[in-house]
Amino acid sequence: MSTNCIRAMATKQISANTCKAVRYPPVACTNALRTQAPNSFSVKHAPVNSPSGLSRQIYGKKSVKTSSRRLSSLGVVASTQESVVVADLGGTNARFQLWNVEIGGGEEVLVKEKIFPAADFETFPEAFTAFIEATGYDGDIAAAAFAVAGPVADNRCQMTNISWVVDGSELENTFDVKRVSVLNDFEAIGYGCTAVAEENLLVLNDVPQRMESPAVCVGPGTGLGEALIVYDATNEEYKVLPSEGGHVGVSPRGEVQRALVAYLEDTCGDAELEYVVSGSGLQRIYNFLREYRGNTNAPELEPAEVSQKGMAEECELCTEAVTIFLDILGYEASNFGLKALAKGGVYIAGGIPPKMKSEIEKGGVLKAFLQEGTRFAPLRAQFPLYVVLDDKIGLLGTKVYALQSLRK
Repeated sequence: MSTNCIRAMATKQISANTCKAVRYPPVACTNALRTQAPNSFSVKHAPVNSPSGLSRQIYGKKSVKTSSRRLSSLGVVASTQESVVVADLGGTNARFQLWNVEIGGGEEVLVKEKIFPAADFETFPEAFTAFIEATGYDGDIAAAAFAVAGPVADNRCQMTNISWVVDGSELENTFDVKRVSVLNDFEAIGYGCTAVAEENLLVLNDVPQRMESPAVCVGPGTGLGEALIVYDATNEEYKVLPSEGGHVGVSPRGEVQRALVAYLEDTCGDAELEYVVSGSGLQRIYNFLREYRGNTNAPELEPAEVSQKGMAEECELCTEAVTIFLDILGYEASNFGLKALAKGGVYIAGGIPPKMKSEIEKGGVLKAFLQEGTRFAPLRAQFPLYVVLDDKIGLLGTKVYALQSLRK
């Protein structure tokens, strides 16, 4: 796809080279979903024969594990170079990447990354055009995938906090890209969990991981996202199944949490998990505690202030709010894992957990997750638990999704 073609935005003189028949090791089956099974592998941004000494963070300590696992049953396939565009699109910024990938299972090279303020463009095609022009790229694009903040139906999204419409079919026709995929931003995070590097994981429950078992992802940020990750044995890749699990009710434990649920029902009409396990939720817990502890003269604080003051122990109410927030998060992660029998792993992602890493390392999340002394504690203990620290996890997952689309 030439730059002139992009500027025209309607020219269809150049066709994409898509390699529909090529079989290759699925990028989604990576070292993040580790297993003791002999039929597993890891994708590395390095030659296949290079050593893979991957460091994993366990409560701030380092333990080095090596891995050379690759899915050998696919046999030898020819390598083919392709170019892929991915983007993570929010109401504020649009972050694009152009990748050159070797479909035969070799290197993945990041050619260009650029962030644009979304407000600079009236439509998404204008932003896409600006990115391609900024790269100076003048070749074919085999696939593109865009993670969007908003509901996706029929490969199309009217974004929630901006007037952009991202329509995969229209983009395929306009830009002459063979495959354009549109997916929800938390669905992209789920795919990212299948490919995240081990150095970008904080390991809380370090138990063996079963590659073909389900995994789950819980992600507090502006809202609360939840997704199920399942292994597709036919295509030898992972699929992410989005959910609305963030809108189920809170499962309170103890007197204070039961009082919190009553407060939520009085003030919000319902006690959704998202009302407490999110940025605004942390603020809501703090406001509840002001009343519950009889300290209504305490200042009103923004979510970031509650988090900062709580972790610094500069404010008792803030510290208690952070503790309750992480306790409910850990318990929900465990409950979701129990529902899915997530021996493939439970991933805590989203924008908030990495900022609370030091607090999470104190053990409260793991304690809530394990529920020691309860009837199903032995089963909960079999679920690996990770906190995702990669702030580009959505882009990573979008690339995984784009590469999967090349196989179809």
